Amino acid sequence: MKRFIKSMALALTFVITPLLAISDNAGTAVVTPFEVPIIAQQVAMGEALSAIPNPNGLLTNPATMAFLNKPYFTATHKKWIYDSYKSYLGLGFPSRYGYFAGGILYNNMGSIIPISNNQYQETELSVYDMSLVFGYSARVHKYLSVGLNAKIEHFDYAGYTTSALAGDIGLFVPYITLSDNAFVSFGLVAQNLGTHIRFLDSSSYRRQPLDIRGGFAVNFFNLSIFDVTLAGELQYPNYQDIRYNAGLEIWIKKILALRAGYRGGGYDVDEAKKTAGIGLKYGHFSLDYAYVDYGTDMNDGVHRVTISMALLGPEKKPGPVRIADDQWNHVLALERKVDKVEQDITSMNMKLDDLKRICSKMPVKTVVTEKEIIHFPEIHFPFNSAEIPPTEFTKVADIADIIRRYYKGKKIILEGHTDLAGSPEYNYKLSVARAEAVKKALVEMGIPAENLIVVGKGDKGLLTDRKGPGFPGIENRRVVVIVNGPASQ
Repeated sequence: MKRFIKSMALALTFVITPLLAISDNAGTAVVTPFEVPIIAQQVAMGEALSAIPNPNGLLTNPATMAFLNKPYFTATHKKWIYDSYKSYLGLGFPSRYGYFAGGILYNNMGSIIPISNNQYQETELSVYDMSLVFGYSARVHKYLSVGLNAKIEHFDYAGYTTSALAGDIGLFVPYITLSDNAFVSFGLVAQNLGTHIRFLDSSSYRRQPLDIRGGFAVNFFNLSIFDVTLAGELQYPNYQDIRYNAGLEIWIKKILALRAGYRGGGYDVDEAKKTAGIGLKYGHFSLDYAYVDYGTDMNDGVHRVTISMALLGPEKKPGPVRIADDQWNHVLALERKVDKVEQDITSMNMKLDDLKRICSKMPVKTVVTEKEIIHFPEIHFPFNSAEIPPTEFTKVADIADIIRRYYKGKKIILEGHTDLAGSPEYNYKLSVARAEAVKKALVEMGIPAENLIVVGKGDKGLLTDRKGPGFPGIENRRVVVIVNGPASQ
């Protein structure tokens, strides 16, 4: 009896789709692979994820991928009603030309027993669809990124087969500062723009499930041990009434995430409006889970599990904005030098002899020889990170060369610093971690570990009051090399 009910339900949904497609209501009977969200984080937060960068941005808002600086592999599995399920595999990587990603989505809706001449057939037929999606994202301005997706869809509904093309267009405005620890971002995406899905003949079709989403996210970073995100979104699907979504995410020590969401408006099942989930992060791995209760009429709850893994390799900013960012950093560096000189002149108001006397008592940061003057470079770090960026490794090599040439066998102090975005305790630990990262790199380059002394200054040695996330405050996020003693000539 249970098998009969299941077969009839799936048959009514999928086998008569080609016939319904001929009617004026075409577009309301077929569920395409991209119509129902699958990503666990998205579902757990009430589907309000269009303004939040994540490794699965290919399915949420491709424009947010421009802010991923590592290659990612992701895998998602969703247990759906009855025996149906949906699975997704994705891979993305940054390059000098932007962020590229691709994925495959498989939607298995079980099997049915066809009815012919009022008789059940002996052979069960499968009902599934499968899609390939390719995406590209790049920043076109400091506060704007654009993303594009291309989708190839194939449908096999109990012997009725067809294919279609679709695409997405996304925009993302990142991290506008509201206060010291609060930032807001905005996202807009139009999904599933494409060809009609045609069955039987050219006159029978359904439209793509066009979905326009616009949302915002307010991020509160480093609130003691918590990072909090509030998200909201309006959704306009061409197959339902307007929907409104809201989500909350709380990270505890950047390891455990608690999520909850609410979906209102044009949803078919009232019981499914509340969503919940958790997330775990350890090193390069993250695991997300989402649960939605669809009530007893829909065979209780639906579970989604997503696994994401940052692949090995150095961080790399997706281009081509990298060029503009480098120019912007250069301008900021010049402005900082001018500001510091003016501040020294106006606040200190000292004679040149006094300045020389003070400098003679300071720890040595500059090597002076008969032929050259060599200044130890400072190693700068991304916001809330202790990983040395690829662009800074040449500086580390220069430091190792200076030590070998002029300070062989002498004690070298590696002084770590942070900006103000965080508690004093957290900033101290982060400054020590940055200094330890430089020490590890220098040891790998042949500098004896016993000659390197790690010191954490936290946010006590600020050059400016600017702070992150992003590039503001990068002048404070640094490791300074200091030598207590003269150079060997």
